[in-house]
Parts: sequence; C-alpha cells; structure tokens
Amino acid sequence: MVTSNAIHELSAHTTDLVDLSWPSDTHPAVHIDLSGDRVTATAYSQAAREVLEQHRFTRTGTGYALPGELSERESLGIVAQAEAHLWDLGLTVRTVLGITTTPTPGLLVPAARPASVKRRGR
Repeated sequence: MVTSNAIHELSAHTTDLVDLSWPSDTHPAVHIDLSGDRVTATAYSQAAREVLEQHRFTRTGTGYALPGELSERESLGIVAQAEAHLWDLGLTVRTVLGITTTPTPGLLVPAARPASVKRRGR
C-alpha cells in the first residue's frame, strides 16, 4: 500500500491528525497494519473480532486480513469504517501506516558539497 495514499485517505476521515498517532504506553483493542501488501489486523477482544468480521476482514493464521482483490481505495474505506465502528464501541485502534518515526542510521545521508563550493576559513 502506498503510504502517501493511505495518509490522504485516512486524513479525509479525521479532523485531527493527532488521531492518527498513538501513545506507545497503551494497548489497543485492534491493531491494523497498512504497511504491507495487504491490510492486516490483530484483535485482542471478542467484541473487536466481531467488528472486524462485520467489515470484511477474514481470519488468517495470525489474525485478520482484508481480501487481496480489493482496490487500495476500497481497503482504506473499509479501514476507516471499521475504525469508526470500533471507536463508537469504545474500543481503541492503532493503525500503522508504515512510516518510519524514529531515525534509522544511514537512511538520511548528508548531501555532498559541490566541488565549486569552498569552505571559508575562520
């Protein structure tokens, strides 16, 4: 799933981008992951499992997944609906967009100075 498209679609359904963040010290009822080839989810309660199943998530060996034949737009729409349903029931959701939030060594490499730029002496 393309992260920029995921952010665009999810931000259309929230009035506060803080809703898309998550404090690391709390445990959600559902964990939804958009970072792979398919949308996957893990539910930690029976009520959460029932909501996922109502929104086209199917059981897998490790949790739940949306059908692979859905378009990205359809998948994101289902995720937004499932999140709203879960929140209405008082169940918390953590959605991973696949964006690196901590510095990764070597990920950002300083650009080389052009040969024509000389350093000034002090």
